[in-house]
Amino acid sequence: MHFSMSWTALTRSFLSLARFLLQVITPGTRAVAAQAIAGTLPLMDYVATFSSIEHSGMGRYGDELNPEGDVEALAQAWCMMKPGGLLLLGLPLSCQDKGFIEFNAHRVYGWARLAYITDGFEKLGFAGDSGCVGQGPIMYRRLANRHRTF
Repeated sequence: MHFSMSWTALTRSFLSLARFLLQVITPGTRAVAAQAIAGTLPLMDYVATFSSIEHSGMGRYGDELNPEGDVEALAQAWCMMKPGGLLLLGLPLSCQDKGFIEFNAHRVYGWARLAYITDGFEKLGFAGDSGCVGQGPIMYRRLANRHRTF
């Protein structure tokens, strides 16, 4: 039996990924914007992100400071996913309602901010046994619509 798969890496910086046979997409570039406008961006069934979203907009890795960077990063992923697609999200959790920022390292998410950044996704549950396991991961399903627009 032979299975054919296509893997896409969504990354902010160039990584040597050719050996993994990945298509690399860098959000915020003119090429990606042109594909989005033309409607030719590939739609994905699955997205997995670990130790990434919490850095978006923090300036630590050369990106501009943007208090909504994490929201925008997940909104971009939402736009590139098929309805019903699955998101596996691994990020630091405070396991409380409120989170905090360790500037300019990363955000630690409380339940309120986590709900805010995952607009357009339905939480299916934690991948682990616990309701809060520090770094997730949490499984979500992409909904057909988002509540907010940008």
